[in-house]
Amino acid sequence: VMLYTVNDTNYELDESLTKLAVIRTAERKQADKAQWASMGADEREAELEHMRSAEENVKVVMDFSYANLRFLRALAHRTDPRCRAALARDGAVVSGLAMMLDYFLVQLVGANANELKVSHPSKYGFDPKALLVLIVQLYCAFGELDAFCVALARDDRSYTPDLFERTVTTLQRHALVDGETQDEFAKLAERVAALNAAEKEEERVLDDFPEEFGDALMCTLMEDPVRLPSGNIVDRATITRHLMSDAHDPFTRMSMTIDDVQPVPELKQRIDAWVAQQHSKAHKQA
Repeated sequence: VMLYTVNDTNYELDESLTKLAVIRTAERKQADKAQWASMGADEREAELEHMRSAEENVKVVMDFSYANLRFLRALAHRTDPRCRAALARDGAVVSGLAMMLDYFLVQLVGANANELKVSHPSKYGFDPKALLVLIVQLYCAFGELDAFCVALARDDRSYTPDLFERTVTTLQRHALVDGETQDEFAKLAERVAALNAAEKEEERVLDDFPEEFGDALMCTLMEDPVRLPSGNIVDRATITRHLMSDAHDPFTRMSMTIDDVQPVPELKQRIDAWVAQQHSKAHKQA
């Protein structure tokens, strides 16, 4: 249930923010009187139609995304220790959640955050500060899970230490959360930064891996190889990330879900043995 909620939230919130960026671009063009006047009537009408299309249903989808985030937050606080332990073992959920939060954190505090500054955000159900608070609360709620912190550190699509540092600064500058939550997120930022540095060193040690251990899609060393319906073998984290935005086998474009993948335990054993051997060599050379 949680994985599907994460996937739905990722898709719908991404769609909402993409539409807001389109609206922001259209508003900016209209605000530039000289540029707007220089455009032909058909071009202006096309631009307005593009804006109207982006505005359609954006509030409904945005509201649904907020509701899903609040549901995930409530679930995190209500989950008993045994369920939390089971969650930590579910790589697909933990990885999917980590990547989703990182991706939207980039949208809110990253270099292009101004692309979401529409003239009337409440018209579209968009409250960037409230959204940031929800995301930070989710980071804190799941931050006690080691697997979640590792997944954050390994997210090479969105995560950077600077991203978390900017978030800490934003929280402090605008007093968006209480002091306890600020401190909790700041400690999480420090921990993930240290894990990320360790991951970089790990990549150096494991750089020259055998071709058969490589992810068929990303050409990276697999940790948990799974076979797709197409027969191709990729890392579970890779296909989880792919399915968050595209519910198809990336090689055949046939519909699929994470339930359609099959573990490849024999290959995983060989990978684990090779990794252990490389670590032993690195330790002897140190």
